[in-house]
Amino acid sequence: MSTWEDFVLVETEMVETSPRGASPGPSEAPCSERLLATSPQTRACFLSTLTASICSQHAVDLAQLQQGLKHIQKDTRDFQQKVLGTLQKLEGALGYLMDLVSSLETRSRDVEQRLQGEEDRGAARSKALSFLLLREKELREKTLALEKMSSRRAVWFEGVAAAPCWTKE
Repeated sequence: MSTWEDFVLVETEMVETSPRGASPGPSEAPCSERLLATSPQTRACFLSTLTASICSQHAVDLAQLQQGLKHIQKDTRDFQQKVLGTLQKLEGALGYLMDLVSSLETRSRDVEQRLQGEEDRGAARSKALSFLLLREKELREKTLALEKMSSRRAVWFEGVAAAPCWTKE
């Protein structure tokens, strides 16, 4: 940043005149004694120049700050737009995932219900099978007993048939 020392002050016309024939040389830098010794008009002009240079420097600084602020505001708007776009994409992805999770939960519930039904039917089949196996065992035993009884009767009938008949004659 520039300071007031960086500015060239406008040279004011001094009341003193140079001797005739002498070429005007470079003016000396104003010092406080010389400034106080000059006329109020010269001091006012000097202060006006100094004030104008400082004000113009502040105006330049203010313009730079405003330009920087505009850039920052533009960058902020761009960032907000990017964040908003990203948030909208995330909301869309989240909605899709929520729908997918809902669908999977529904399918999972359906599978669980079918599995429960199959388990219930399996338990009923198991009970029926155990009952039928027990009944089969009982029927086999009964069949064996009936076969033995039938074979004894067959043997008895054969024995009766083979035995001589007693007839009265």
